[in-house]
Amino acid sequence: MFVSLGFAAFENISYVMGYGLTTAVLRAVLAVPAHMGFAVFMGYFYARAKRCAVEGNVRGRRRNLWAGYLLAVLLHGFYNASALMGTLLSMLLFVAFVIAMYIIVIRFVKKESRNDAPV
Repeated sequence: MFVSLGFAAFENISYVMGYGLTTAVLRAVLAVPAHMGFAVFMGYFYARAKRCAVEGNVRGRRRNLWAGYLLAVLLHGFYNASALMGTLLSMLLFVAFVIAMYIIVIRFVKKESRNDAPV
């Protein structure tokens, strides 16, 4: 998660340099938490891959590594696409996506932290 927040900080600096300070506020409120959400999904599958590796399940490890990576990429891509299209429908999709992702991430973290155990 810390890597994703570092990436978000770097990305935000790039956007602010190109588009000005007004961009900073929106990106701080939306983009930084979004990267945390993408990292939660990726981390979940990477943790499953670790468990598979410990259990000797090479196929499960590979599948979970790919699932974590692809899910993070797809979520980030949908986030970017809906945010940058500029239509009313894309803005509504963007808002719904952000709200849904935050709710899912919060529930997900609570659930998984209750079941947390060393591998």
